[in-house]
Amino acid sequence: MVNFASRYFLRHLAQARRDPNNADDSVPYNKALLETALLFVIMPATAVVSIVGSAGLRYFPNLLKRAFGVAPFYFLVGVVAISMSAGYLWFRRRFKGYRHNPNACAEFDSDRDREIIFWQKYGTIVVCVAVIPLLALLVFLA
Repeated sequence: MVNFASRYFLRHLAQARRDPNNADDSVPYNKALLETALLFVIMPATAVVSIVGSAGLRYFPNLLKRAFGVAPFYFLVGVVAISMSAGYLWFRRRFKGYRHNPNACAEFDSDRDREIIFWQKYGTIVVCVAVIPLLALLVFLA
C-alpha cells in the first residue's frame, strides 16, 4: 500500500522521467525528492515560522534579534535551509527503493496524475505561503 507522500513522490517521479532533457536517471529521482520535501516539509515549516513571526511582531518584537543576533528574514532563511535538508534526507531514505525501479511509478503516469500534482502543489503554496501568513498577521497584528 502506497501512502499519500509516496503517491505524491511517484507522480513527480513519473513526470520527471518523461522529460527528455534528463541525461541521468538520478535527475528525475532528485527532482521528485525535492518536490516532495518542498510540499511536505519546507512549505509547512515556512507557514509555522510565519505564525511564530507574526506573534513575535506583536508580543516580543526584538526577541530574534536579541536571542540569535539575526534579523527575522535571516532566521526564516535558516529555517527553510534546515527544513530542506531535513526533508531531503528523510525522504531520500524513505524512497531509496524507487530510485532504480523503472516500473515503480508506471501507474502514476497519466494526465490525471499530472493534474493532481498541479493542484496539490498550487493548494499547498497558496495555503502555506499566502493564507496562513495573512491570517496570522490579521490575528496577531489587528
